[in-house]
Amino acid sequence: MCLVSLKLYILTVLCCFFSLTNMTTYVGENVTLPCQVPDNYKPFTGLECRRSPQNLKLVFVFRNKRFNQHDQDPSYKNRVDLQDKEMKDGNVSLILMNLTMEDNGEYECRVFQGTKNELICSIILEVHPPGEFVFRNSIHSVLNVC
Repeated sequence: MCLVSLKLYILTVLCCFFSLTNMTTYVGENVTLPCQVPDNYKPFTGLECRRSPQNLKLVFVFRNKRFNQHDQDPSYKNRVDLQDKEMKDGNVSLILMNLTMEDNGEYECRVFQGTKNELICSIILEVHPPGEFVFRNSIHSVLNVC
């Protein structure tokens, strides 16, 4: 019994928790990509949100207590903002404005504490042409354990 408890404790300590969200929207709309910094990563020193690992476009970069536009991919300039600019309670949700078909895909956000970083959210965004009928499930969230 004690060995089982120890294994569960070790598994809990070694695992990271992040949220996986599927969203469906249309070209020209704005969308909020939900993301929350876990309590154990507060205070954090940086935040990077990028397209999927294969794409690597930087969507949003926060370093040294400020938004860094120099490293941001040009296709996202003036189209991304924080939902809560003060990031109260770890809310680092992003608003992606004026969606295009090129915005379709996976987004990942990582939080930094010094040299340590952790994946905190992954969002799969489906962007459809205006007028196309899509059964909108809106948002499906799942808590994943990696």
